[in-house]
Amino acid sequence: MYCVPVLESTHEPAVVDGLPVGKVAHRRAVVCCNGDGPACSARHCGPVAHECGPFLAQLATCGYSRALPSAGAPGVCSLRSLNRSTLQAIFWGVRGSYPTPGPETVRYGGNTACVEIRSVDGDRIVIDAGTGLARLGEALAAGNQAGGQFDLLLSHLHWDHVQGLPYFAPCHNQAARVAIHALRPDVVKLRDIVRGVARHAFFPVALDDMAAQFDFHEVHPGRRFRAAAFAVRPFRLNHPFGAVGYRIDGGSASCAYVCDTAPFDLLLHKKHFLKGPEPLSPADRRQLQALRASLLQAVEGCDTVIYDTHYTQDEYARFPHYGHSTPDHALDLVAGQGIARLVLFHHAPNHSDTMMDEIDAQYRRKGEALGIEVVTAREGLALPVGVRARSSAHRVRAGL
Repeated sequence: MYCVPVLESTHEPAVVDGLPVGKVAHRRAVVCCNGDGPACSARHCGPVAHECGPFLAQLATCGYSRALPSAGAPGVCSLRSLNRSTLQAIFWGVRGSYPTPGPETVRYGGNTACVEIRSVDGDRIVIDAGTGLARLGEALAAGNQAGGQFDLLLSHLHWDHVQGLPYFAPCHNQAARVAIHALRPDVVKLRDIVRGVARHAFFPVALDDMAAQFDFHEVHPGRRFRAAAFAVRPFRLNHPFGAVGYRIDGGSASCAYVCDTAPFDLLLHKKHFLKGPEPLSPADRRQLQALRASLLQAVEGCDTVIYDTHYTQDEYARFPHYGHSTPDHALDLVAGQGIARLVLFHHAPNHSDTMMDEIDAQYRRKGEALGIEVVTAREGLALPVGVRARSSAHRVRAGL
């Protein structure tokens, strides 16, 4: 049994193509598929089941059809939107620094950074390989979709952005080809880094023994490339030892991933870790201005921007040299850039669900004042990207 939300304003499914990302909750409408057709059951849908009935008729406008057996696991249904211009951003890991499982992070999730961008036609790219990547791999394997081409875009090689790679199911599938895109010189080191993570002392299967074929591609900030069906525009960020963000365009929809990065005013991060604020030279200030300008140019007009908002303002004042931003920094940067939605992402590991609720409420209000929809990322969140529909999508949550 798989449940698919139908959004209030767009009547589009939050997850398409029958990939079993798990049970989906929506405060207004949930359609449940058992392989034979749409149904509604409180046993499967939980507390929102009583609201499903009035929305079942919307299936006709979404293009309900039974998935072909080869498209996924038996009994998995497929919902196709008539609007071919949208993308889906699915959050498999939203935490920064290190995984934080436990009762205090149940609702927002404890897995580290991993976001899947998927087209209505089923093309996908994956950004970052934190522990959330293992969850995506589990879902792919459950849907018999762990073979084929996978494009993995890495923002950088800090541990919380690569630690899920050895556990990604396609890496162990001989029918899979995993293309890893990363900054130089990181791309040169990546095979050795993953080989170290996956050596026999730490992991039972060494990289060279994994069944998949691996390809490594150098990323040049400012030089566009294609991955799967998407146009990708990388841009440099302000983070210790370097990091890169990505703008993803598919059809008429666009999404940007800005993580990890510090603001562009106080500190310039280079190829060493700063022990604290350091004086900026005139050349440093010019470089910060150039970094900020290239980021703004890249994200201008994006439907959705996913941003590193690791710290509160008070936390940032104590740790400005760690290379992360705040929701205020993110809002200040995207305001006036024609951006419809800002997603708060890369949550600090010590931020509990209660604290995240407070952050969510505070910055949704601030966003409304600026005409920007602010969404706080949760593990399993599936966001429609495109058509500029303010869909209350921050209420959609899918979890395995």
